[in-house]
Amino acid sequence: QAINSPTNETVQRNAQAHEFSLAQYAVEQIVFHSGITLLCLFVAGMIMFRARWNWFAWFTAFLLTFIAEYAFFNEIFVAQLLSIWVYEVGSLFWPLVLLYIYLFPNGNPTPRWSLWVMAPVIVIHLAVQVLGFLIVINRSSPSQILFDIVLGPIQGLISLAFLFILGCQIYRYSRVSTREEKQQTKWFLMGLLFFILLSSVSELLGDRNPYQAEISLLIFIFVPISVAFAILRYRLWDIDLVIRRTLQYGLLSLVLGLVYFGGVTLLQQVFTSLTGQQSPLAVVLSTLVI
Repeated sequence: QAINSPTNETVQRNAQAHEFSLAQYAVEQIVFHSGITLLCLFVAGMIMFRARWNWFAWFTAFLLTFIAEYAFFNEIFVAQLLSIWVYEVGSLFWPLVLLYIYLFPNGNPTPRWSLWVMAPVIVIHLAVQVLGFLIVINRSSPSQILFDIVLGPIQGLISLAFLFILGCQIYRYSRVSTREEKQQTKWFLMGLLFFILLSSVSELLGDRNPYQAEISLLIFIFVPISVAFAILRYRLWDIDLVIRRTLQYGLLSLVLGLVYFGGVTLLQQVFTSLTGQQSPLAVVLSTLVI
């Protein structure tokens, strides 16, 4: 079976954490994952409809289709719609995600010399994915041992590659990109930033959040939506205005939250020192202050 495939034990544990029966949990998972999958396919279809001969637009649509298929992995695995080796072929496409971020938004490597760095990284990443695929379809001890040995260094290499790509994107944005390409980059980076920040918050909650998997997928919606605006080049909203308002309202929400929780804590201490016990009046007064 696949390395990250669901088991009876994990499904039972997740259903109990959600306080669902197995049937209710199955329906919730199918509906939720179907929504994410259909959104990615819808965005991919819109891009293909307008792609014409733009190969990078077709590349974008392909990756969105790949992500849509990946989002529906559990359902395909449990229903045994495909042989596991057929489905796991998709894991070989993960290096293309790294390549896509590097080439965004026009498909040209920038600066040119950076291709000599990225090409070996992509090849190495692909080789590791092939090794993982071979382990899934034929679990041999030597392959598993080799995979365990190289996995840590490869993860470090990919992390360094992301930093290198970030440097390339900064150079592209400041020295090469046209005004339209800068707008596209802002859309893409905003969606990616929202995804990273909100995912980090979700990870910090850990086991206290039984809906962590669903929230992570829901947060991921920012990525295909931002890609849609970037590639389709819609002008429904000015990205600079969106970023400015996001920062303003985000900062305002943070300040209000700190004032509220700080007020509750401070007033609780005051009431505790005066009466010797906590009082709900602290929450009421803090809410009135907000």
